[in-house]
Amino acid sequence: MFNKFHQASSSTFHILGADRIHQSLTLCPSDLDLDDMPEEKKADDYREALDFMKEALGEGVDEVRISRKLKTHPVCMTSGEGMSFEMERYFSAVQPEMGMKAKRILEVNVDHPAFAAMEAARASDPEKAKKYAQVLMNQAKLIAGLPIDDPSGYTDLLCSLWS
Repeated sequence: MFNKFHQASSSTFHILGADRIHQSLTLCPSDLDLDDMPEEKKADDYREALDFMKEALGEGVDEVRISRKLKTHPVCMTSGEGMSFEMERYFSAVQPEMGMKAKRILEVNVDHPAFAAMEAARASDPEKAKKYAQVLMNQAKLIAGLPIDDPSGYTDLLCSLWS
């Protein structure tokens, strides 16, 4: 694993500052070559649920997939290969007119009770399941340090699930 990390850590990019060069490191799971890890959960077993979430979230995410790294959290947002969220924030601050966006991949912990609740709602109340999917996506954005599109709408959405 150290050799893989060492290889990945050598891929850096440089950002020119006002009077110096800043060096930064961005690692993606693909950089670490984690694909050789045994996959406990098969995507095919959860394909309907993942497709349902992608359809419910629309353009909010580029992909929904099973996470192999989450243990206690229900979701996380990753950027995949290419531009990272840190790079997106940098370019948004420096050149907002470019509108550069990182890919948004929602990774789901299928062993988490939140996913189980969404799955149960998908069978009995699809509209409620769509709300759960929205909550999970917004939680993933917040955890990743990304802004949510409508904070007031998010709180209304949470409150609608309590009624």
